[in-house]
Amino acid sequence: MARSISISDFRESEARLNETGALLGELAAMLSDVADCMTLSPARFHECVSASEWPSFDRLQGIVATWADRREEVRLVWRALSEEDRQAVGPLPDFDSDRPSV
Repeated sequence: MARSISISDFRESEARLNETGALLGELAAMLSDVADCMTLSPARFHECVSASEWPSFDRLQGIVATWADRREEVRLVWRALSEEDRQAVGPLPDFDSDRPSV
């Protein structure tokens, strides 16, 4: 017999999504800072970020893919909750914008 999905399962899934969203936010802020540096102070670009800190595009794509997978997991876990538990956790955020946030 399959185990029923609990609010705790939903909260864990939601926490994983939030963690990945926070990482995307940090990377987006870094990219924004580097873009500002390139525009406002190109002569000091080397001071903005070191090559060892710079994420590869493969890593960025992987993190975005992880976010999308975790978003889908949150949706599936929420749908598997009982009606009573769904009311207790409230409605899901609007994920249709495809913006990596919860």
